[in-house]
Amino acid sequence: MKPKKLAIVIHLYYTEVWQELFTYLHALESEYDLFITLPKSIDKEILDDIKADVPDAFISLLENKGRDVLPFLHLLPRLMDYQYICKLHSKKSVEINAGDAWRKLLYYDLIGSTTTVKENLHRFETEASLGIITGKNLLLNGVHFNLDNQKNLQKLASLAKISFSPDYTFPAGTMFWVRSEVLVSFASSHKR
Repeated sequence: MKPKKLAIVIHLYYTEVWQELFTYLHALESEYDLFITLPKSIDKEILDDIKADVPDAFISLLENKGRDVLPFLHLLPRLMDYQYICKLHSKKSVEINAGDAWRKLLYYDLIGSTTTVKENLHRFETEASLGIITGKNLLLNGVHFNLDNQKNLQKLASLAKISFSPDYTFPAGTMFWVRSEVLVSFASSHKR
């Protein structure tokens, strides 16, 4: 069976960001399946509003652990049915001044318009070695921004069977487009 083309995955911890995200999604002409993860503690009224906006979305209520990463890992086995995945979340990063600006830049670079989405997908289709695309303004150097994560990163790299160097760059904000085949090792370690 040929995989479906496109999944958009959103972890919506800060529900007040939903309308901003929905505006982008509503404007897209590309066909996609939408997956939304929310904390179990979400207000029922807000959940009903989201369901009314996107009645076909697959919605999961999960414990809020691991910020946006654990909910994404939880969905990975289902996402392997798609060629390309766009991972987004309701980033606010209240601990830094630039949190809202980072979110807006990433949304713009990843799903800012139908043209942007088509360009990102076209890059995947024409550049066979391309595995991930993120916002061009938010690639940070791991030496300066590792936040004591070297040990955990080494463990994940080993699991994914990829080489790891402490001198790496990473997509700040953990929002990106990715080929699902890049995530196969992670998906097989999580159950549906």
